[in-house]
Amino acid sequence: MRIRFGFTKYYPIQSPQGRLISGIFLALGILVLLAGVFLSWRYSRIEDELVSVQAVIERIDVTHRGDDTDHDVYVSYSYRGENYDNIRLNQYASSMDVGERITLQIHPDNPAEPVSNNGWILFFIGGIFTLLGGCLSVASRWDRLKDRFSRKEEYDLY
Repeated sequence: MRIRFGFTKYYPIQSPQGRLISGIFLALGILVLLAGVFLSWRYSRIEDELVSVQAVIERIDVTHRGDDTDHDVYVSYSYRGENYDNIRLNQYASSMDVGERITLQIHPDNPAEPVSNNGWILFFIGGIFTLLGGCLSVASRWDRLKDRFSRKEEYDLY
């Protein structure tokens, strides 16, 4: 098996470069996986304290950068008699429209910052990278593993 880095050069996966790349994928995957677990754990600790509020989407700013498109969603809501206007959300869905009512979770100690649980996304991405890095690690050492397990040594039991 060969891995292509760049446009013209191929490295055999058993090469030092192939083993390095598999190690990077594995380490990166484990770090992102742990970050997802931590964020989900942190969210679960404050989940009982969160309060639901109804918000109205005030505007959606669209920014084009080459082939990428970013959407910044701004909402307004009130909590305990105080109005919070033009609060930026850290999430966007294509089904969001200006003027639409949505439900947000906020922490009573900091109502100006809506809370969301994005840890599962990191957990999912980290799992994919860990799986890919693990498969590449096994593939990069396949010849050595195959030789080790295919050797049949006879042992004298007497």
